[in-house]
This record gives sequence, structure tokens and C-alpha cells, in this order.
Amino acid sequence: MAASSSSSFSRHQRQKNFENSKNQCLGKRDKSFAGRIDVKAVDICSVINARDEYYTTSSCAGRCFLYIGQGTKSQHDVGLDGSFQRCRISHDLIKDAIRYFDLRTLDTDPTGGADPIRSIGQYEHAEQVSKLEEGRIEETLPNRSPLEQPQPQHERTDKTVWLRFEPFILHVCCRSLVTASALMAAARPAFKNVGLTTWKDTKYIVAIWGDEGLDMPLCSPDGVALYNNLEAWLQEMVNERHERNWNKIDR
Repeated sequence: MAASSSSSFSRHQRQKNFENSKNQCLGKRDKSFAGRIDVKAVDICSVINARDEYYTTSSCAGRCFLYIGQGTKSQHDVGLDGSFQRCRISHDLIKDAIRYFDLRTLDTDPTGGADPIRSIGQYEHAEQVSKLEEGRIEETLPNRSPLEQPQPQHERTDKTVWLRFEPFILHVCCRSLVTASALMAAARPAFKNVGLTTWKDTKYIVAIWGDEGLDMPLCSPDGVALYNNLEAWLQEMVNERHERNWNKIDR
């Protein structure tokens, strides 16, 4: 009898812990570059978060952008030769191909008609804005042109500009292994890349990835454009990936 009561209490405590973690996670200020949930991901996140047994920890509905450097972000070597710097981030279809893929205007037209540059305090909590105004935290503008980033003392030798499309990704915390298994089964008909990335007695994280990724150079290492007069083709390639990606989310 005592063992049964202890087991019941333990289950109740785990459930309370999960509920507390969910409330804390969903109540936090969004620290992503966009400062908010992507529009195309709002519905699926709302459906999942409405269920007692799940909550989303991070999401991206898919995006394209241009970048220079190694291809992986590092906060320790921004501006150094080979570091990862991106611009012209777009969570929507590319509407003006000529403008977006014009590599000559990366410094003068950092958005290229894509997502607007995030303004200071646009999505920030009032306390963070206050700290920024007092100079206690550094200003961050994630969609700045590479030429607007802090510059190294020596000139970058590799001037390759890359185009990347990152598909949908979603991380969901599940209350139990059973609920995690159910979520993976529901996601697999639309997304091939589904897996359990964290599994503990009280925490199970399911990751769902899209498979529409793209990574290709737009110019040579010495800065010579590779796709002059092919902007419409590049636009079609990226926009088709956006559309296929969104269709899978809707499923």
C-alpha cells in the first residue's frame, strides 16, 4: 500500500514538474533573431502547446539567407577571416529576384527586399531595452550586411557568398516516452527526419526537421558572380522549397 502511494505521488510530482517547466518555457521572452514565432509556425505550435502532454521549446518555419564564411555560427570570431556572417534573411517568398541576388549591394541594401532589419527593442522586454539604453548590453542586428559587421584587421581572402535554405525545424518537449512516440508517429508521414534527441525520466525532446535544405555558392572565392542573368532561376528554386516546406507543415 505504501509503495503504491509513493508511486502515485511520484507520478503526480513528475506531472507538476512538467507543467511548471511548460509554463516557464512558454512564458519566456523569445530570444530568437526574429524575436517571435515565425508566422508559418504559429498554428502548429499553438496546436501542440494546447495539449497538456506537449510544449514547443524552439521552432523555425524555414528561411533562406546569404552568408559568407565557414557556414556555422560562432559568437567568438565574428568579423574574423572565415567566420560565419549572414544577411538578407527571408522567411517568405523572394519577390524581387534581381534585388535579392545582387551581390554588389550587400553593403548598401542589406535586406535585399527580404525580412526587415530588426529594430532595437522591437521585440525586447522593457527591462532589456532599458539595459540597452544604459549601455549594459550590446546592440545586435542579426540581418546586417556582412560589410556592416565588425571588420577584421586583415582582409578576407575568400570572398565567396553562399545561398542557404534551412527547412522547418521544431523541438517539442513531451511528458513521457509514450507521448513522444505518438508525436513522432504523427510527424513521420510528412517529415522524414524525426527523432528523440533527449530522453530522461522527466524530459523527452522530439526534434522534427524538414528535408528541403539547400547550400550553394553564388560567386567564386575571388568574388566573381556565377549566376548572372539567372536570378529568376535562383528565385524559383528557393520559392519552390518554401512552398514544399509550408505544405508539409500544413499536413
